[in-house]
Amino acid sequence: MAIASRSPAMNSAGTRGYRRNRGALRALIFHDRQRPDSTFGRRTRALKQEVGQLVVRMLVASAPPDRREHVLSRAGFGLWLVDAGAQHAILLDKLPGVEDPQLERELTTVLLERLS
Repeated sequence: MAIASRSPAMNSAGTRGYRRNRGALRALIFHDRQRPDSTFGRRTRALKQEVGQLVVRMLVASAPPDRREHVLSRAGFGLWLVDAGAQHAILLDKLPGVEDPQLERELTTVLLERLS
């Protein structure tokens, strides 16, 4: 499956997951900010990094062979942008009035532009 078709589905799933688990995820973010050196915080950051690496590998594998190196060099930052945008909009209420379908479209556009 191509990146252009994976990205909307991935962003939609992420948005739904953040929305479904909003309270717990907000608590984790605030806990991590208050206690960045805690064992729990280090473990959650390590898990987040593992998941990010798996998604990068999935994106690279779905790219045409002649674009894989390019996607590999840009996917990590693109995913960070998407994740930060979703966190700010859904978990931290930094974008009031933005509905999930619009957010998903914008996040998809950001990632696809980053990978192009």
